[in-house]
Amino acid sequence: MPLAFALLLMFGLASCAGKPPPPPPQHYFTTEQGADGELRFTFNYIQAVDPRLNRRLREALYEAPDAVQVTLPGDGPLIDQHQLYLDLEKALDQRQLCLDGYRIDQRYPTRRGISLQGRCR
Repeated sequence: MPLAFALLLMFGLASCAGKPPPPPPQHYFTTEQGADGELRFTFNYIQAVDPRLNRRLREALYEAPDAVQVTLPGDGPLIDQHQLYLDLEKALDQRQLCLDGYRIDQRYPTRRGISLQGRCR
């Protein structure tokens, strides 16, 4: 029985070791001072894309380009809204910006995620 448990544990650990960890999200954050002295920021939320999905999409586009409906990450339900605002607030806190709050002025999808433009209160 201990031998069976040891083998099961070894195979379980080997299967976990074969999977690479997901890459950390790379978000881009920029600030600028407006003419009125107001601090404005742009937060580009980059969503990691599964490489298998890219390959399947390329194959489908090659076979029937008119039949494939592409949904951009910012358009569909692919972005976790809660995580989006957590990452935005984390970026603001790291830079000690918008301590009294912020307001989002524009939100639009990008090729790999979503972009938020806002200002501090």
